[in-house]
Amino acid sequence: MRYINTRSPFAFTLVELLVVIAIIGIIIAVLLPAVQAARAAARRLHCSNNLKQIGLAIHNYESVNKFLPPAYYDNEHDKSAYRHYVLTFLLPYSEQTQIYEKFNFNQHWSNQANYAAVWNTIPIYLCPATPHGSPRAVGTERPVYPSDYASCSAISHTLRQQLFLDGLITPRAPPNKSNGQGDIATQNFYYRSMIVPARSALGPNSTWGGPLQLSDVTDGLSNSWMFFEDAGRPFYYVENRRRGNPYDVNTAGGISGAEGASRNADLWVDSICKGSQLMNCHNNNEIYSFHAGGANFLYGDGSVGFSSETINPNAFVSLFTCNGNDVVSSR
Repeated sequence: MRYINTRSPFAFTLVELLVVIAIIGIIIAVLLPAVQAARAAARRLHCSNNLKQIGLAIHNYESVNKFLPPAYYDNEHDKSAYRHYVLTFLLPYSEQTQIYEKFNFNQHWSNQANYAAVWNTIPIYLCPATPHGSPRAVGTERPVYPSDYASCSAISHTLRQQLFLDGLITPRAPPNKSNGQGDIATQNFYYRSMIVPARSALGPNSTWGGPLQLSDVTDGLSNSWMFFEDAGRPFYYVENRRRGNPYDVNTAGGISGAEGASRNADLWVDSICKGSQLMNCHNNNEIYSFHAGGANFLYGDGSVGFSSETINPNAFVSLFTCNGNDVVSSR
């Protein structure tokens, strides 16, 4: 009597199938972190390239006008000046002339006459690591057309004093220029960066307004930060966790502060967290990125470097100030 074997020689037993599944699971577990790390590195590189293009636009602007673009114009002190932001001034130098030509500079950026210009997504103004595209809707408000990059004019007086009293920084001397950052004897010395507001926006007695010239950057272009990340606005993030409504609408002065064309998009460094950390604390008018461990910074020479969020505060101030008579390199 012959028996017929009905089992296929290529069939899997249940045990074999479970072993294969387990092996596949192990392979995925091993490869997934590497894939995620590769994607994060690609996003960081893309972000760096965006900043490089912004840096090229700034230098092209300077080449034509012989001075750096101001962070913003404002009519608070000068009634002839209308509120417009540095990213708007850079549009013709970023292959966005068609959008730039739609602006009516005899009206504020937020005037209805400028809606057609403001309501546009500019790809190089968006960091790919940010978990939101453009436009970004907040509640019942109209969609916001943001930028994840911004000028950061100064370190606030209050924070500067706190850092000094806590022994985290040493004092800087003011530059030896009549139009410099102020008089340290009167405690009016500003720790400012390269892109600062127009002097008319700060009042006739301002001693630190811009626009600056490259010759004002006495600490060296390769040793001075010029443009910064403040990603995710108008959504409010604290240490990589989003705080939902009603926090979102209060970010950076409300909806207007998050808009890429808004004069309110300019930052001051006001906050510190975890003892001595001066970035990635929150994105409410602060330096903030979605890159793990730090942020990309555009330097005055047009290069981009990644700085750790644990950078020593004294080194941070040295890189932030463009003419503080101090030089340090983080690269």
